[in-house]
Amino acid sequence: DAFPLDPTESVDTDGDGVGDGADADDDGDGVADNVDVFPLDPTESVDSDFDTIGDNADAFPQDPLESEDRDHDGIGDNVDGEILPVLTPVSSFNTSGQLRGIAKDGQYVYAADGTAGVTIFEMTALGDFTEITNYRPMIDDKAWSEDPQASARSVQLVGDTLLVAARTVGLMVVDVSDPLNPALITKLDTPDKATFMTIDGDTLILSDRGAIRTYDISTIHSPVFLDEFEAPTEFERVLVEDGLAYIAAYYSGLFIMDVTDPSNLKKVSGVGANGFAMWAIAKKGDYIFTGGEGSGLRVYDVSDVLKPTLVAQLNLPDSALTPDATDQPPFKMEIVGNFLFVADGDANGTGEGIQVVDISDPENPILKVYNDPLVTNGLTWDFLIEGYTMLIGNYRGGIQHVNLGESLDHDCDLVQNHADNSPLDPDMCP
Repeated sequence: DAFPLDPTESVDTDGDGVGDGADADDDGDGVADNVDVFPLDPTESVDSDFDTIGDNADAFPQDPLESEDRDHDGIGDNVDGEILPVLTPVSSFNTSGQLRGIAKDGQYVYAADGTAGVTIFEMTALGDFTEITNYRPMIDDKAWSEDPQASARSVQLVGDTLLVAARTVGLMVVDVSDPLNPALITKLDTPDKATFMTIDGDTLILSDRGAIRTYDISTIHSPVFLDEFEAPTEFERVLVEDGLAYIAAYYSGLFIMDVTDPSNLKKVSGVGANGFAMWAIAKKGDYIFTGGEGSGLRVYDVSDVLKPTLVAQLNLPDSALTPDATDQPPFKMEIVGNFLFVADGDANGTGEGIQVVDISDPENPILKVYNDPLVTNGLTWDFLIEGYTMLIGNYRGGIQHVNLGESLDHDCDLVQNHADNSPLDPDMCP
C-alpha cells in the first residue's frame, strides 16, 4: 500500500505522491487520464487503430490488422510470406593479410589478419573503417615477418586485453587499453598451432590444432595452463554450455567433452562425420549444428549427450565444390533467433559467402535464397553479429560491414543501427 494511512488510496503509479484515485494523470506522461487510452502506461497514450497496441509500439498505427514488422520490409508480419533478415552492405576495407578473426569493443574493431598480425580499425559514425594501426610484435627477439608460420588466426577481448591465437607463435596477451599503441604483455608457447579460442568464465579454451588446451585467465595478464586433451585428428571451433564443450573435430566429426573441471578434461562422447572435415559449430536448445569441407550442414540431437544423433542434413552452396585453394568450407556459424548464419567460404564461387538457414524447425533446416544475395569480398572465414551490425572477415578480402535490415536506421531517430545502442527504441518512425 503506497498510502498505508489513507483508506481512499493504495497505488501511486507515477510516484508523484498523489494516489491514483485523486491523480488526474496516473502515469505522469502529461496526458490526462480521461483522454489517455493507456492511463497506467507512461510510454503510450494513443491507439489510433483501436487494436489495443499503443501507437508508439505499433509498427502500423493506422492498421488494426497489423502491429509488427520484424524484417522491416514495410509489410506487416500477419500478411508477410516469411520473415527474412535483409543483408545490406555498408562499407568494406581491404587489408594486407588474410583476415580470419574479428573482435569489437565500441567503435574499435580488432582483426586477426593472418601474416599481417593484428589490424585495428576505428568505425566512423557512417559505419566506414579507418585503419589506425597494424600490430606485429617482436617474437623472441625476432621480427614477426621472420617466422613464415606466424599468423594471427583468432582474437578475443577481455576488457582492455586482447588474446591472439597466432599459430606457431602460440597465445599472445596484448594490452589494448590504448588501441593506437597495443603492447605485448606476455606470450605462451603452445605445442602445435594455436587457432581458435572460446572463453567460459575464467577459463580460456584454446584449439591448438592437435589438442584442446585450457588456461585460467582469472588474472588475464598471466594465463595459467591447466590441462590438455589430444585430438583424434584436429580440434577446430568450440562452444561451451553448462560445463560441456561441443567441438567441431575435423575428420572426427562432433566431439563432446566435460570441462566442468578445466584442469581435468574428460571425453563424454563423439560421433563421426562420414569422412567430412568439420570446422564450424553452433547450438540451439538440444540441437548442434556443424559444417565443414563438402559436408553441408549437419544437425545432431544432443538431448542425450552420451548418444548424439544425426537428425538432418542440408547441402550448402559450397557442398558441390572441391575444397581447394579457391574455395573454403564453413568456418563460422552463429544463431540469431530462428536463423543460422554461416560463413560458407566462397559458397558457389561467386562470392556469396554468407548463407542464412531457417532453423525454426531444427530437424528441417531450410536454406534461404535471396533474389539479390550478399556478395562478400572473398573467402568468408569469420563474422561478428552485434545487434543489427554484422562484420565479416574475408580471407584476402579484408573486412566488410553489413546491416541486418533493409533500413540503416530502423527507429528513424537519425542514428544508424550500427551506432545505435537501442536500434529499435525510441520508435520515431512516422
